Amino acid sequence: MKEDNIKNEVILFHKKIMEAESIVLIAHKNPDADALGSVLALSKYLYSIKKKHICVTVGPIEKKYAFMSGIDKFKDDFSPKTHDLIISLDSGAKIMTGFDKYPEVFKKPNIVINIDHHESNNYFGSINIIDKKAPSTTYILYNIFRLLNIEITKDMASNLISGIYTDTGGFMHTNTTANSYRVASKLIQLGAEIKPIIKYIFNNRNISSLKLWGKVFCKLSINSEGIAVSAITKDDIQSCSATYNDLSGVIDYINAIPEAKYTLLLTEKENMVKGSLRTQKEYNLDQIANKLGGGGHKKAAGFAIPGRIESEVVWKIIP
Repeated sequence: MKEDNIKNEVILFHKKIMEAESIVLIAHKNPDADALGSVLALSKYLYSIKKKHICVTVGPIEKKYAFMSGIDKFKDDFSPKTHDLIISLDSGAKIMTGFDKYPEVFKKPNIVINIDHHESNNYFGSINIIDKKAPSTTYILYNIFRLLNIEITKDMASNLISGIYTDTGGFMHTNTTANSYRVASKLIQLGAEIKPIIKYIFNNRNISSLKLWGKVFCKLSINSEGIAVSAITKDDIQSCSATYNDLSGVIDYINAIPEAKYTLLLTEKENMVKGSLRTQKEYNLDQIANKLGGGGHKKAAGFAIPGRIESEVVWKIIP
């Protein structure tokens, strides 16, 4: 979206907030630090101007995010009839909000605001503040606050930097830019704390998690098409006394294989097979995931399809 268009959308966004009686802030289902940080930072602002609102997300919030200020405020549902403004943060599509079960909400696009940075975003709001080149949604929100001359408090700064730091992989992913460092520097000046993010998100692994990662590495191979693939079943997770969330971060290690075109990690969850895609090379993974009903970014994407994982062994005799 062009800069002038973004400014116009931001002005409309703030106008809607001022007019609203009751606001819902939505983080996408099974939220990460970017979704949570975006909602919590905006929530802090709404508290400061005494705007009635709630924060919601579908799916459990991982314990590693407990350090984030305001995390205990999240609810897992809301009644569309009691709110007149919906703000979705960090969701690339309606289905990602987890609240597509309320179609009446999205049939009234004049009350839905969509703030996001995913390549796959389909502009499902009437007000869409989308920057697909931004490293995170919190990065976009920082710029919104600056454009509107909104004071960023220490807690807001910490929540905003959580999204930038994690979505850039600690400033190691290819979506890291000079502006990523510039905004992070500004947030640190405003009191943002990096140490809790490093301690609780990046350096926080239990034995069950490490055992499960071991299974991921043991099953890893590069197929004939040059794709690094590994797969984890429900039995694998159970045998390690682990959870699905214990896989968080492992794909970034697999993605370090230099000869692989890109990386695919398949995981069974309930009656679905979830696929996570990563690459360091010039492949558009968003397009690949899109064909399977998913989406994301060019270099990081995912999908989920009904089914289960079954291993297949093929033997050859080479003369």
